[in-house]
Order: sequence, then C-alpha cells, then structure tokens
Amino acid sequence: MGGGYLGARPRGLGGQKNRLASDLAALDYAIRLLLYLEFAHEHNTEVPVGPALLIGAIIDRLGIASSRLKLVFHRDLFMIDMVGNTMCADLLDYARRDPENAELKVSFDIRFLRYLSVVTVGGSDSETEALSPTKGKCIRLAIQFFKEKMRHDVLSEMSMVLKTRYLITERVIFHPTKCAAGAFLGTAAQLLGLKRSPTWMQVLGDQEFLLQLGRFADALLRLSAPQQSEQDRARTIEALQVADADTFELVAGAVQEITNQPLAQLLKKGDAAWKDVNNRARSASIVLWRLASRRLPKLAFRLRPGAHQSGGNDLADLAKAYTNPATRYDLERRLETVANLPMGSVTIHCPGRRASMKLAGVLVVGNDPMKVRQLRDVKEIVSEELEPYQEEIQSVEKMYASIWQFQIFLDDASFDKQPILEWAILRELKGFNNDALLADELRRERSGGSENAYSTLMDACLDDVAPGLLSTVVAQLDLQPRFRGVGLDLKKQVLAVIRAVQDQQDIIPG
Repeated sequence: MGGGYLGARPRGLGGQKNRLASDLAALDYAIRLLLYLEFAHEHNTEVPVGPALLIGAIIDRLGIASSRLKLVFHRDLFMIDMVGNTMCADLLDYARRDPENAELKVSFDIRFLRYLSVVTVGGSDSETEALSPTKGKCIRLAIQFFKEKMRHDVLSEMSMVLKTRYLITERVIFHPTKCAAGAFLGTAAQLLGLKRSPTWMQVLGDQEFLLQLGRFADALLRLSAPQQSEQDRARTIEALQVADADTFELVAGAVQEITNQPLAQLLKKGDAAWKDVNNRARSASIVLWRLASRRLPKLAFRLRPGAHQSGGNDLADLAKAYTNPATRYDLERRLETVANLPMGSVTIHCPGRRASMKLAGVLVVGNDPMKVRQLRDVKEIVSEELEPYQEEIQSVEKMYASIWQFQIFLDDASFDKQPILEWAILRELKGFNNDALLADELRRERSGGSENAYSTLMDACLDDVAPGLLSTVVAQLDLQPRFRGVGLDLKKQVLAVIRAVQDQQDIIPG
C-alpha cells in the first residue's frame, strides 16, 4: 500500500533512509486508518481525533516527519471499507481460514472482487446522506453488480459470504463449550481483579496465558495468606519484585482493584483487610484448575431473542446492563449467596447484542453510479428481479440477530442446585423466563432420576418457606447427610428442615 501511495521508491545513495521513511509513513497511515474503523460505521457528527501512535513518534524521532501521510477521512474512507466493512479483506481471510481450522465445510467464490468500485455518498444527496458517517460528502467502497449486463451471480456470491460468516458465528463463536470456557475464564480474571490485561499478556497463547494467570493467583494467595505479619508480607512482595516484576505489577493492580487501597497501605493492615483478596484468589485458582482440566460449568439458564417472554422488558436493555463487568460480577455473587454456593460457581456469558451480527452494510451500485444503497436494500437500485435476493440477504441478517444468547452457567459439582439458582435468577431478572427448550430439558433430567432435596424444595415445598429464609434453608440442607428416598419421603425430610429453620427464626429476639 505504501509504495503505490507514495510513488516510486528512490534509488541510489541515501536511498535506505528514504525507503525507511516510505515504509514507516505507510505503516503509520494504515494504523491511523484502523483507528477510525468503528467510527466509519456509526452515525456521528464529527471525525474523532485518533491517539498518538508509537510509529508516529519513531518517524518524528528520525527527523522524517514531513514524509508522514496526511489522513483525510472523507477522502480515505474507502480504504477503511477495504478492511472493515461486510465484504472486506479481514472477512475474506478468516472466512476461509477459520472453517478449515475448525473442520467446517464451506465454499464461496470471490469473483465479486472484480466488481469493486468507489462511489461518492453524502453531502447534498439526501438519499445517500445516511451512508456517510458525518453526513458530509465522502468516498466509499462499493460493489457494482451491473456492467454490460446484470450480474446476479455477484449478488449470489455476496450472500454466500454472509452465510459463511453466519456459520462460523454459529458453530465456533457461539459454540456452547466455547461460551462456557470463555465465561469461566472471564470469571477467573474478574475474581483476580484483572481489569485489563497488559500488553505482554495479550500476545500469549492459550496455555501460556492460563499459566500466567495461575502464577498471578498463587502470588495473591501467598501474599494474602492469614496469620502473616506486616514484615512477612513485605518480604513476599520484595521477593516477587526481584523474581517476577510483571506478576508483581499484576498483584499491585489487583489489590488496588479488589480493596480500593494501594498495596503499600494494605501491607500495614491485618488479616481482616486481606480476607476478600484471599477469598477471591482462592476461588480464581479453583476456576483456573477446572478450566485447565476441562471441567466446564453446565448451562443453567438461557435467554434467546426469538424465544423469551419478557413482559415488556427488552433484551437489548438487559444486554447493555450485563455486558458491564461490574454489574455482571455483582449478579453472580448475589446468586451464589441465595443458593449457598462457593464464590466462582456462577458464571454469566453476555456478549454485546451487536457482537453476533455482521450486517449487510456493504454498499452496492447498479447501472446508475449515482444510485448507491446498502446490500440489504439492493431492490431499491433495480427493482426488477432483485426482490428474492434482498429477501435472502435480510433473512441472513435476521439469523445473525437471533443467534445472540444470554447464558448463566453453574459449576458441574453444584448442578443439583440448579432449581434454586433458576428461582434466584427469575427474581433478579424480573420478567425474563428461562428458555422453554432448556427448561424442558432440565425438567426431564430431574424426572429421569436426578431428583434431590433442592429440586424437591423448589418443586414441592417452595410455598412452605418465606423467600427471605430460603438461603438459610439451603444452607441447612447442605449440612444434612445425603437425603434418601423419593417422592413423599423426600418431601417430608425437606419440610422437617424448613420447620426447624422457621422455629429457630421464631426464637431469635427481634
């Protein structure tokens, strides 16, 4: 890209510095373009100012700042489309590579790339104003499916690319095991107070990343272990600084995040101040161990766009709320409290509502270069015979929208408490019910021989216990020997525990 944009590379003496300038300027320009990727597909009113880049600082240090290419957003937007629109270089790359690695059978042709063109949108043209991020006139990439004649095959192949992207999303990105593992990993990171991973961790492979998280958790456990003096903890910190400075930085940041106190200040305090750090580090270690041994949590609750009954509540609002890590973390801990579960037992998977959607937003143009539309509205360009193509493309878009799921997982070792967890979830997410297919599947499991004290409590004895006492009843059930019997016998034993809890509550003053 750099050579073509800058012109022929200089030759002869002194050419090395000029070639370096050319390469660095092109790289700097390309990276600055990528910073506008999100903005290019949003309807904002002004172009954002990109942050300073390391490559730009290098160019300035070498004294060749005059060689830096000026980025003009309205002129260069078509280059952003090359890498960040629906039919872009990024998609065409992973749409072949990812299915091959995942052993998926897909097939599409990229002949439509022969029909790439650039178009002008926005400005005084009211019909294309919405296609410009700033409403102003700009140059964008489009695919012209009409030359000497109508090229229906171009539209067909573009639709096939969208279907391939959907298949990858369905079979890989939203694969149940992948979702469970990803959510479990996120829970471990949150328990460790890892708000954002440093650059050196972002380049690690899966196994090395898990190994580093394990070392991080071990360091937190050593530091927060009870019955240590201030001097003991200071020596632990000093040894960690010398042996592993990167992990020390993680530990200092985690302590600040978990306790809202600097590490130096917390060192002067006793075990009570370190209790939360120790509990979270211990829970994170268990989660990481289960993740490494593939003891993944099981799906306990699910919401799907086409299946939920919300009573007027909107999934978009729910997704917006629980994509926030702090809100998600708080809900997980509240649910664990109700069901008397160890920290880290409940894991929420809530991707952004738009994360699963690859909208058909690429621009297309027919025999009139001034009439530009998005692929989803292709019929507006030439209405003749194009309605079936538009319906197919919009159907794929609807499939993208429906693939999103809000999921809550429960540790496999505690899955007998799923009925209690579901009850707690319904109280928290007012108006949202468990997906009917999943609820039926779980009920069949219980009726097939997995009946236990907790399912009996929820199915047959819930009316006999006050909601405020439920967590206390569950805690008492946890202390009982494994209940024997089924049906009425099991119900009698659960009712006995409920009465004992209520009697104890009655004799407590106040």
